[in-house]
Amino acid sequence: MRRAKTPRPWPIRLFAVLFTTQALWAFAMAITHLPETQATLEAGFGWPLGRDWTIIVTNARLTIALIPVALVWFAASRLARWLVLAMAVGKVVAAPANLASMAPGEAISPFWLGALALSLAGAALLFTRPAARWFADSRAA
Repeated sequence: MRRAKTPRPWPIRLFAVLFTTQALWAFAMAITHLPETQATLEAGFGWPLGRDWTIIVTNARLTIALIPVALVWFAASRLARWLVLAMAVGKVVAAPANLASMAPGEAISPFWLGALALSLAGAALLFTRPAARWFADSRAA
């Protein structure tokens, strides 16, 4: 992959801020609430995880979220743009299950809702006209 040489337009810069913020936000919430994170991961994986594995999986999720940001920022990767969109759509698809797993009467977490909104906004920014031009210009350069 070649390094992006053209200046990054505002949607790319804002995407990097929003997507990184939501990744760090989700990480901070998961790592500071390890028992809840462990229970959620155990339900998803279907087998018991220890505290150490919960920390490892939480760190891996942060890394997986930051890799597309780096690929967009440094390499103007079109594949990463679609990967970010897939990740955001995946969060939307998983939202009903996440909401259904809440205890009756439990309020929706503003942190979860905020991370979802930042993720969707960040993904949308990659498909604006200035961003599309930047991806095309970076490929031609």
